[in-house]
Amino acid sequence: MEKPSGITYPGSTGKELGMALGGLGTSTLEIGRDGAFQGIRVQNEWWTAIPPTPPATFLSLYARAQDGKAAGRVLQLEAPEDLTPIEGLNYTGRFPFAEIEYGDKALPCEARLEAFSPFVPHDAEASSVPVVFFTFRLRNAGTQPVTATAALSWTNDITPEMQVRGWPTEGNRNTLLRLQGAPAVLMDTQAPGFAGSEYLLACLPAVGVQHSAVTDWWARPPGRWMGPNVRPVVQETVAAWRRFLEEGVLPEESGYTDGMGRFSRHRPAAAVAGQVELAPGEEKEVRFALAWFFPHHYDRRISKAKILLGHRYAVRFPNGTRDVAAWAFPRRHALREKSGAWRSLIEESSLPPKFRALVAELPYLLPRLSWWLADGRFCLYESIDCPRMHPTILDILMAPVLTAIFPDLHARALRTIADTQLESGEIPSTLGIESIHHHEYRCFNAGDAGTFPITVLWALLWGGDRQFAVDMYPVVKRVIQWAKAELDADNDGVPDVHGIDQGMDSFPMHGLAAGIADKWMVGLLAGEKLARICGDTAFAEWCAGVRQQASNTVEAKLWNGSYYSVFCNPETGERSDTCIATQVTCGEVVAHILELGRTHPEERVRQTLESIWRLNVETCEFGVRTGSNPDGTAADSTVHKFQQGGASQSNAFCPITSPSLGAVAIRNGMAERGLALAEKMAATILDRVKEPWTGQLFFNSVTGEWFYGIHYSDCLVMWELMYSLLGARMDMLERSLTLEPARVPVKVPLLTRLYYGQVEFAEDADSISLTLTSAREKPTLIDRLTVSLPETTGAIRPTVAEGQVRRIEQDGPVCVLGGVAIPPRGRLIVRWPRVA
Repeated sequence: MEKPSGITYPGSTGKELGMALGGLGTSTLEIGRDGAFQGIRVQNEWWTAIPPTPPATFLSLYARAQDGKAAGRVLQLEAPEDLTPIEGLNYTGRFPFAEIEYGDKALPCEARLEAFSPFVPHDAEASSVPVVFFTFRLRNAGTQPVTATAALSWTNDITPEMQVRGWPTEGNRNTLLRLQGAPAVLMDTQAPGFAGSEYLLACLPAVGVQHSAVTDWWARPPGRWMGPNVRPVVQETVAAWRRFLEEGVLPEESGYTDGMGRFSRHRPAAAVAGQVELAPGEEKEVRFALAWFFPHHYDRRISKAKILLGHRYAVRFPNGTRDVAAWAFPRRHALREKSGAWRSLIEESSLPPKFRALVAELPYLLPRLSWWLADGRFCLYESIDCPRMHPTILDILMAPVLTAIFPDLHARALRTIADTQLESGEIPSTLGIESIHHHEYRCFNAGDAGTFPITVLWALLWGGDRQFAVDMYPVVKRVIQWAKAELDADNDGVPDVHGIDQGMDSFPMHGLAAGIADKWMVGLLAGEKLARICGDTAFAEWCAGVRQQASNTVEAKLWNGSYYSVFCNPETGERSDTCIATQVTCGEVVAHILELGRTHPEERVRQTLESIWRLNVETCEFGVRTGSNPDGTAADSTVHKFQQGGASQSNAFCPITSPSLGAVAIRNGMAERGLALAEKMAATILDRVKEPWTGQLFFNSVTGEWFYGIHYSDCLVMWELMYSLLGARMDMLERSLTLEPARVPVKVPLLTRLYYGQVEFAEDADSISLTLTSAREKPTLIDRLTVSLPETTGAIRPTVAEGQVRRIEQDGPVCVLGGVAIPPRGRLIVRWPRVA
């Protein structure tokens, strides 16, 4: 069997998490690294603890050779009751694919599972389907014919209160169907108010497969469930599954009834199976699908509020899982191909290998954290530990992925924030905690005011929707005006801060803070650019004046000769000379991506980077320490979430900081050090922590032990490094793309609306070449492609070897190519001869 790419770990029964399966806004489930289903959150349970996976929910395999060798296994390392588990497995995550290779000496065939949910950049409809496809690849590596049967069992545990442990099901029932000529089981409920909630367990046609299904094989012992506090002590046995493990045949229908009709507490368990005959050396596939439909999505827990939010998928598929099946099942092959193609571009890049592997997995956070509601609103949770809904200040960290591959959804999120603007001009810090209707104001407002203009401009330039500019510019203008009038108490040009949770949770900052000032200055640059796009010259000039005032203040009051201090309070004279790794990362990187210029003098940025490397990078073996004292010791200035043993957010190793700092280094003549830092961080996550699908946030910078944060949307910021390495800037309004590689050779993809494909700069003794290999199935049109080569290359006017270019202008190391056209899946190749 062909070995999969991706990230592979041996099976484990520890707490390691598998990769999320599910679509945008559909919620997710996982297959853990022990082979068992876990984290099944599709019943509108987003972040709190959920009940354990029912014992009758699992994958299973039976195989019998002609010579009599036979075995049946539950395909997880620990099986329920005394059922026989698989001996071993290797787990590979390759988002959106989870792949498991099973190993068991008793089985007379080889077995591998592939599970995926569709995820196709720039196709939000295809990426938001509540379905998981399962494909077993069974291969006979022996000399005797083999009969093999794969099965998927699933429990109908639909309940109105999924997130409340022990809450009963009510009137659940399973019904046998036939879809595409193969059996399927529809699972629904008669619970009042929850009609339409469904699972669908289906066999999918494949060559040489005989299918079977059972609607309820799980016979519970006598006794009735009498309520959450009165329950007979009974075992919900799965012993009936032994028939499958011993004979390869699904259990008989149990025929169980407790006589309670629509008030029954029984959770019927269905199963589907596919049997194949394998000649020696032959391989066949057995395919299943699991779809779900839970339209009753309420704001906060049902017991607290009754605001129905619904789902986008319920609008698309009004007739439930059968509509999902009708759309998705015939498209399975095409969806699979498209879901793997985008990440192959990253895998083929010249990024450092560990970092390359990690960034390809990061988009898992989008289905894991997203809401896409019936009315069209879209947003992301901050995280699982901190379930704030789409914090404004963190949108700048989500944008590198979200604006690149789903620009319209990012625009929807920003519109949702804009819709909650107060008359004063203030916008919310978050849309709510585990909610979208309970907005939080004045939490991170000093940072919000700088971030919002930045991400609105980002969404405009990468999305190219002129109406978005018309609608959002007045909101941005009022935000900036409000922040200057209400938050800049000392009138120094920078909003003041008043304590923790102002962009750096760890530090009790007061007055003028480096991180806030960095965002604010770029926010003013973004506001100025938006004003000029919208023809508001007066406000553009006002933004420029305030930004100059802010810059003068920062350089005079925060620069300490080596780097920028965390904060200084002009009223008290208090200041902190802690060296924080993020003091210039938010502003410098984004300002370059959006072609806004610099936020700080170039020589001071370089000096700051040298200080951070000496104090924060060289003192941390895992990546970069968040905060260090001037002598290089770990800073401990936190008053927030102090951790036992001294590890705190103030001196933690935070994975998201390393690639952002690396991106700044790359644009400031330190490309090798920046890439090495990103690779060191990725090696920590992949090889030491071994958790690439958890989005963990804080680790002890001395021991490397994780102590806080899981599934954090902040991790999406790591894609910034790819843009910095290429020096990529784009403007969809003008259909212009600028490439200014930090080094040659380099090969990195851009997965954006303007250009979608691989970008490669190569060199030999005679020339430098640029190759754009489009992965798009439509022509790519770029009105203006500007290429800035390193001045040391000595290149002269280029020739076009492939593709169409209408005009060429060369001015030193800068070349402008006009009227670029690349055919579907075609190439543009441009070569610059070197000066002799």
